[in-house]
Amino acid sequence: MDDKTVTEHEQANQFLLAPDSTGQNRALASEKRTRDLNPMVELKIITSTVDEQPEEFFKEYDLVILIDQKYDMINKVNKICRKEGIRFQSGGVFGWNGYAFFDFNNHIFLLPKPKPVTIAETLDDDTSRPSPKKMKSQSSVEAVTLEDEEDQKIKKEVPFSSFEAAFNVEWRSKKYLRRAKRAIPSSYFPIRALLRLKNTNDEISDEKFIDAWKKEIENANQDESIQVIQPQELTFFSEPQLSPVCAILGGIIGQEGIKNVFLYSALDTTGIMCKFPPDQ
Repeated sequence: MDDKTVTEHEQANQFLLAPDSTGQNRALASEKRTRDLNPMVELKIITSTVDEQPEEFFKEYDLVILIDQKYDMINKVNKICRKEGIRFQSGGVFGWNGYAFFDFNNHIFLLPKPKPVTIAETLDDDTSRPSPKKMKSQSSVEAVTLEDEEDQKIKKEVPFSSFEAAFNVEWRSKKYLRRAKRAIPSSYFPIRALLRLKNTNDEISDEKFIDAWKKEIENANQDESIQVIQPQELTFFSEPQLSPVCAILGGIIGQEGIKNVFLYSALDTTGIMCKFPPDQ
């Protein structure tokens, strides 16, 4: 589903587009190469917008993926999918950086069965009670596997946060304040700022972007001066989208999500899986 037309930038970084398709509808221009990926899959091309679809539309699907959509639209569709038990993903690329979000609605996964272990502690044969320092140096801890069940699996329901919860964490609250410095990568702040700025149709100036970025850092009780990404590098969050970043984000979205937010930045060559909100 896509209502937009192909730009010159997209012609260079979207490998599903047919050659010389600039100006054409993006969904139609991607149809042939998408169909060639697997001719046995039924492919439906829709050239209308996501916000034109009624709630009933999304109930037809097992998985909904939104790319480069506005914050409010992502939030709206995610709520529909959570209510109906539909798997949901979203993602976006901002220049050299991007994010991927996963919400599999408490999906049940097959995981390797944990191996039961016992803890054995050994000490010297010395009958006298050793000092704490000596006890620490003489003791050893050994994990003993009682049985080998490598091929056995267990079913486990994995909880996922909503898009709203993941991108609206109250980092200043007591339960997250201490975790914030370790839990948040530097690329989170400009991406979160852009998601909010792009929610409107207003033009995003450098001043607006820097101001929004600073507010995000302040809201998380972070120090602006120690951020890996600084104001002079925020130009790398503007168009065009860097094609390798599109490939990395697309690859992550295309495979199973381990946690609920993936943040990628080519500026500091980091790709980080985050759990937002963090576990308490």
